[in-house]
Amino acid sequence: MSEIESDIAKLLAGEIVDTGSIDISHTSASSAAPNVEDFKPVVKRTVCYIVMALVFDDAGRVVLIQEAKPSCKGLWYIPAGRVEPGENFIDGAKRECLEEAGLEIEPETVFSIESNGLYWYRIGYIGRVTGGKLKTLEEQDTESLQAKWFTVEEILNGCVELRHSDFFKSLKLAQKYISLPATSRHPHYQIGIQPHSYLLCRPVLLKQTQGSLEVLCRTDDGKTRLPCVKLHKYQFSLSAAITTVFRDVFQKTGSVLHTIIPISGVLTVEHCGIPAREHDGLCVTPVFVLPDELHDKFDDVPNKDYLWFKISDQNILEELTHRTFSDNMLIPVVK
Repeated sequence: MSEIESDIAKLLAGEIVDTGSIDISHTSASSAAPNVEDFKPVVKRTVCYIVMALVFDDAGRVVLIQEAKPSCKGLWYIPAGRVEPGENFIDGAKRECLEEAGLEIEPETVFSIESNGLYWYRIGYIGRVTGGKLKTLEEQDTESLQAKWFTVEEILNGCVELRHSDFFKSLKLAQKYISLPATSRHPHYQIGIQPHSYLLCRPVLLKQTQGSLEVLCRTDDGKTRLPCVKLHKYQFSLSAAITTVFRDVFQKTGSVLHTIIPISGVLTVEHCGIPAREHDGLCVTPVFVLPDELHDKFDDVPNKDYLWFKISDQNILEELTHRTFSDNMLIPVVK
C-alpha cells in the first residue's frame, strides 16, 4: 500500500495523519491584512473557535438556554460559546452545556463545521445527557437564566423567542443525522487531538473516471501525501484553500474556481489547544471532486512536485467512493 493510500485509510477511519511540511501559503487579497507567514492563531486573541451542543432527549426535543446577557436577556438559544485558552473542543462543549443548561453531556459526534471565512469557526456537536439537571430560574446566574426542552417544530416555527436563528441549518442537519440509520450517515466522529501551530487545510481533491479514482498528491523523495495549505485568518475558508491549490499546482487563477468545485464535506479536523498560545491552530481535511467537464483542463499538472495518483487498493477505493459520492457520509460544511 502506498503512503497516500495509507493516509487516506486513516482519515476514513477518523484517525490522525501527519501533515508533513507546509506546501502552500494562502495570500490574503487585502493589502491591509498581515502576511500569512506572520500570523499565528491564539485563542480569544487572533482566532475564535465556537462550540455548540445540540442535545436531544428520547422524544427528539432539543435543550435551549435563556440568555442572561443584557444585550439579549430573556431570549433563547442553543448552548454555545467560545473555546477558552488551553481547552480542546470537546471539553469546551461539555463546559458550555454544564454552565448554561446545568446538564452533563457526552458529545457523541461532530455533525457540522462552519466558518465565516474571517474570524470565527464553529464546531457543532450532537450531545447525550449523562448527568446534571436542567437549570431553573431559581438557579440563574451570569451564564443563563434557565434551560428548557423544546420540540424542533416549536423552534423552527417561531413559537420560541430566539436570540438568533443562525443555528437553524445546523439544527436541521442534527435532526436528520439522528433520524438516519448508522449505515446511512457518516460515522460518529470526534476531533483528533493533535497539536497544530497554524491554520491548515489538507484538501482531498478527487478526479473520478470510469472505474477509477485519482487523488491529487504531493511527492517528496518518491513518497506521496496529501497537500497541506497554510491559510490566513482573514481567508480561512475551505474555498480559499482549493483556490490556492489551483493557483500553485495547476497555475490557474480566478475566484470562480471555488464555485465550480464545491466542497463535498469534511473527513477530519485536528486540534489540541494545549499548551495555550502554542497549539491554537487546527487542520481541516475537506473533500472536493473535480467535475467531469474539467478533467481535460486539469489532467496535466505543471507543478512537478504534484501528481494525480490512481488509487489501486480496492478496499480504500470502495470506501472513499462510498463516503464521497453517497449522501450524508461526510461531515457537512454549513454555509
